[in-house]
Amino acid sequence: GNAAESARSKLAGIGRAFVFANQAVEILNKASTKMREYTEAYTAQHVAETQLAQVMRNTMGASAAEVESIKELASAQQRLGVIGDEVQLAGAKELGTYIQQTGTLKSLIPVMNDTIAHQFGLNASQGQAVEIASMMGKVMDGQAGGLSRYGYTLNETQKKLIETGTEEERLKTLIEVVTPVVDGMNEALRDTPEGKVQSAAMAMGDLKERVGGLIVELKAKLAPIVETLIAIANGLIDVVQMGWPVWIAVSAGVLV
Repeated sequence: GNAAESARSKLAGIGRAFVFANQAVEILNKASTKMREYTEAYTAQHVAETQLAQVMRNTMGASAAEVESIKELASAQQRLGVIGDEVQLAGAKELGTYIQQTGTLKSLIPVMNDTIAHQFGLNASQGQAVEIASMMGKVMDGQAGGLSRYGYTLNETQKKLIETGTEEERLKTLIEVVTPVVDGMNEALRDTPEGKVQSAAMAMGDLKERVGGLIVELKAKLAPIVETLIAIANGLIDVVQMGWPVWIAVSAGVLV
């Protein structure tokens, strides 16, 4: 009789642990399903920021403060124009593979944004930003041909500075060649009716990223609780399996 009561008690404990664990998992799954759009927005932004930070550390020896300054610049540029900050960060990451100074990157991002807006208009993608950044990066690496392929004309002095100059000289020459064509394009598109709609959409995107971040943080905090409940259930099962043989018979009766 005592053995039977003990078995029933253990089985009841297992059942409660399973119920709690299952409910916790269901809550996480429902939150994930309903808020997937928000978590995906947060993840895209977080991945872009993480990749940029790593590239800047690797190629420029950048500090956390310098990485943060680039993120702040991208946010400011988003408010100014029509190129989203996550798009800019993708381009900045590509630029970072070609240059060595954070100041150079800061100078190039606004020019890159104007060029992206000039080439692709309102709804530029991360891939398109990388395309423009790669062209500029190759120029910063001493390859003048990339500018010519995009329709920019260089004189012999400018070509020589790009091919043999310092990073500062290449930067100055690149801006000198590109700016007369694209200067102000990002901001000009922002002032159109379509640009204002795009700006509102980007602001909503930022809100989704913040909400998504909260959801990811909540899920991370709940995960250990779920794991603990599952561990409790597994522990109770172990106790039953190691118990007296009579538990098996009683358990069978209860489960039936």
